[in-house]
Amino acid sequence: MTKLFMTIKRQYFNEILAETKKEEYRLVKPHWVNKLVGKEYSHIVFQNGYNHNSPRLEAQYLGYEIKNIKHEFFGNEDVSVFALKLGTIKQL
Repeated sequence: MTKLFMTIKRQYFNEILAETKKEEYRLVKPHWVNKLVGKEYSHIVFQNGYNHNSPRLEAQYLGYEIKNIKHEFFGNEDVSVFALKLGTIKQL
């Protein structure tokens, strides 16, 4: 099965690595609909930065659900997001 690749901010990278963050959010927009709906992934590879030697970790992908949330990253209003469920974590 294939792996999904995502870049992520350091704060969220560290929270996932520490296993205090169990979901990663992406706005429900055409890009993420095309990436997620009807697709199967075994893991998500998160990279903190765009350099080829930026830190990476791999999280088991347990699927997603669509949620309405309010989060500082997205502003003050409720937004619809894909809440990507994360399982076992390992640093690469």
